[in-house]
Amino acid sequence: MLSQMAIEDMDDMIDEGLRLRPSDVVRLNALGLRAQYARESPDFSLLPRVAILPGDHPLAFREPTVGHELWMRSIEPLIYRRP
Repeated sequence: MLSQMAIEDMDDMIDEGLRLRPSDVVRLNALGLRAQYARESPDFSLLPRVAILPGDHPLAFREPTVGHELWMRSIEPLIYRRP
């Protein structure tokens, strides 16, 4: 996928006499796509779900990440060890 914004910016840079390396082109395209995606369609479904319990000291529960799940599974035998 090509970023139209990056293409226009690179054309301007080339017109000003700058020489772009392939790594510059790849990086500028990635940044352009990220900016375009953020502007056009933020996907809030990618964010973890959060529930907040109101009160004097609000408490927030957050959906665990994959890393958290893996860590919890690795220590579960230590926590629930039966004597």
